Formats: sequence, C-alpha cells, structure tokens
Amino acid sequence: MDSSTSVQEILSNTVWLGPIVVLLLGLAKTDKRLIASILIGGLLGLTNPPLKQWFVDNFPSNKAFKRPDTAKNCDIDNSGGNQAGQPGFPSGHMTNAAFYAAILYLFYPNYLSATFGISTVAIMAYARNLCHTPLQRVAGTFLGLVVALIYSFGVNHWFKLTLFLRLSLYRVLN
Repeated sequence: MDSSTSVQEILSNTVWLGPIVVLLLGLAKTDKRLIASILIGGLLGLTNPPLKQWFVDNFPSNKAFKRPDTAKNCDIDNSGGNQAGQPGFPSGHMTNAAFYAAILYLFYPNYLSATFGISTVAIMAYARNLCHTPLQRVAGTFLGLVVALIYSFGVNHWFKLTLFLRLSLYRVLN
C-alpha cells in the first residue's frame, strides 16, 4: 500500500466482506440458498458496468449519471486513475454491499445479521464518497435491495412449490 492510498480506498475493499461471510455461512450451514446467492451477486456485479454505460449513453446531458470531479481510482481494485465524468450510476460497490447484507438478513433475520448488514452498507457508502454522488450510492443500494428481495421471494416460493409437489405426489402414490 503506497502513501497515496486513502482510507476510503481501503474501506472500499470491504465489498468482498459480504460475499465471503455469505459463502462461509452457506458452507457451514450447508444452505444452498446462500451459496447460490454468490452466483447471483456475481452476475449482478457483471451487469453493473453495461447498466452504467446505458444510462450515460441514453441520458448524455444528465450529469447525475456521471462520476463527480473527485472520482479517481474507482475500479473494483481501487485503480484506474482519474475517472471524473465516467459512468457511475448506479454504484456497483453499493449494489453488491446492499445485496449481500439483505440476503444475509432475509435468510437469517437476527440482530447480528442486521448489524453486519447496516455496518457493511454504511462503510461502503462512506468509502465510495469520492467516486459517486449521493444519488448514485442510493440507487446502487436500492438496486441491491430489490434484487435481494426478488431472489429471496423466488427461492422461498420455489421451495414451497417443490414441497407442495412432493407432498402431492406422495399422496397420489400412497
């Protein structure tokens, strides 16, 4: 770490904390829902750059979709140099932080998962202060929460549907 590395750049590496905790908990509890959420989070991370570019391409005069003048070293590995004016809506770091925080709480609702989730999102919001406007960070958080809710809803209803089908088949066969 060189002397030009800021606290915010160091804190933005906490983006890896959510997936690591979710994966370890999923493996420890053999919870396939959590393990599968790692794939969903990865896909979410892959779709974010094209989504940012789409907003800038379709709304070129709107500065809300571009990074602020202070944006530098905003890539996933805190590199990339000056990125002022580049696509920044929504914040991918905030999207993933909110997604994993919400997944953890939705599948294991307790004070520990809530505290971990809120802390992770708050740290990420602070860490991405120079790379994104408040609107971009809020939009990223909202996107992560929405995807987590959709995933949670889908997984829970899929489980109920398969359980219903298994019970129905059992009744028919017996």
